[in-house]
Amino acid sequence: FVEGLREYVRRHSYGNASMSDLWAAVQSCAPKGGLLRVEDLMMPWLLQRGFPCVTASMRPPEAGAATVVLEQAPFRPDTVDGEPLLWPIPLVFKRIITGADGSTRVHTSLELLLGQRLDVALDGGLELQDGEAVTGVVVNGNHAAFCVVSVRCARLAE
Repeated sequence: FVEGLREYVRRHSYGNASMSDLWAAVQSCAPKGGLLRVEDLMMPWLLQRGFPCVTASMRPPEAGAATVVLEQAPFRPDTVDGEPLLWPIPLVFKRIITGADGSTRVHTSLELLLGQRLDVALDGGLELQDGEAVTGVVVNGNHAAFCVVSVRCARLAE
């Protein structure tokens, strides 16, 4: 990001620029092959009122695979022009794994909630190999995303 800001200032010093110019400069310094263009990620956050509430719930295991369901809605009851507001939300997702000996480890991943709903499969379900088990899931670890998290299951945490 900082490198993108430097590029933006270099390109547009002593001249006029638009918000799109800023996002283009940041994009030029971003890793290639990303899921989303920087401008597509940023514009909903700048042009929409409010911020999202992400609700996390757990779907019962089917064939050994448990799923955490993430859903977003505006953190207020109204909508604009009758359309629900959606934000691209990058969430740090942590699985807390406890071993048979009581030791714990954390598996961290980045999940990108682009629409209203995202199903995150817990590979291997809740009971893993060698007596290990997923004993908790943290949604929005380190409070990385600007959103409210509502939890509907004891194994999940903000």
